[in-house]
Amino acid sequence: MSGGDDLGVVGHELRSPLSAVIGYAQLLRVSDLSEEQRRHVEVIERNGRRMLRLVEELLVSARLAAGTFEPDRADTDLAALASGCVTDLTPAARTAGVALVPLIPDQVRLSGDPEVLALAIDSLLGAAVRRTPRGGTVTLRVEPPADGVRDGSDHRWVVVEVTDTGPPVPAGQLGGTGPVRGVALGLPVVAATVAAHGGSVAVDHPPGAGTRVTITLPVQSPTESPTE
Repeated sequence: MSGGDDLGVVGHELRSPLSAVIGYAQLLRVSDLSEEQRRHVEVIERNGRRMLRLVEELLVSARLAAGTFEPDRADTDLAALASGCVTDLTPAARTAGVALVPLIPDQVRLSGDPEVLALAIDSLLGAAVRRTPRGGTVTLRVEPPADGVRDGSDHRWVVVEVTDTGPPVPAGQLGGTGPVRGVALGLPVVAATVAAHGGSVAVDHPPGAGTRVTITLPVQSPTESPTE
């Protein structure tokens, strides 16, 4: 097997036991526990979810390397995915002394792969938290659909922005192996998964902030017909 195949097999083998650990932690959390015990179980569940997300990142990277990645599209609430990422990363942000500010509407629906889109948002958000100094701020903004033409395609578009107040980082250093460690998937991989959805990723440095990474996604896939 190729390296990508090996990674895929390892990822699938890890997914089932991790899912079992998370499931039992959820059962324990709602049982008759003391507050201290419940906090311990929440730590187990939270870190189990983080490990499962790393496994999912491994699987996505393997599929991209093998040229077999295709989004598993479904009707997806991007706002709920973004809110879940904020919830998962809040403890780490609090420990780092970084304020995590969500600006997320109640609901933003699109056609997309929920697991992969959550990985992309989580990866960018986690990287921003890690590179932002204590006392800084990371903002996650999700904008509802708007009409527009991009790259010659007339679609309704959703925008996700992750902005931090850390030192400005060039786009070329936002991968997982450069001097600035952070984006678990690496920005090129995030960009590839977003591109597979018909979207794009851009990096800029707005006044008064450090780095802003913007994901733009069509509400529908490029092969789907617009609906009223």
